Amino acid sequence: MRHTTSFGYYNSSTVSLDRFSTQSEVAEFHSRFRPKLRRPSIETQFRWLQQDIDYIEKHNLSSNGIQLLKSHLDIDYFDVVLIDGSEFTGKAEMEDVYGSRFLFLDDILTFKNYENYRCLQNDHSYELLEKSRWRRN
Repeated sequence: MRHTTSFGYYNSSTVSLDRFSTQSEVAEFHSRFRPKLRRPSIETQFRWLQQDIDYIEKHNLSSNGIQLLKSHLDIDYFDVVLIDGSEFTGKAEMEDVYGSRFLFLDDILTFKNYENYRCLQNDHSYELLEKSRWRRN
């Protein structure tokens, strides 16, 4: 996440490495939904996960960027949030931004936001404004 405010900018991961999804969570999702969603192979997904972890470690970016930003801005919720980052941080990001006024989800048919979308469908405090399978899911 890179955000510029009167405090400067934040060059950090939205969530810390210990909050990334695990290989077992990815494998479970893959076995439950892959035929339905036609997503990349489990090996490809594991490679992506390791690449994300390696990048965060190499650049020393592991922090809870969302929580850091909320703390510095002294806010509990954001007005608008787009969850469109790593394939493996969507669940943790949703936990950190839940309650924000507007939540936009990219790729609702992938591991990143499939469960987040289902959660919002069951929450009557949120209303679906638009959905498209053809424009970035």
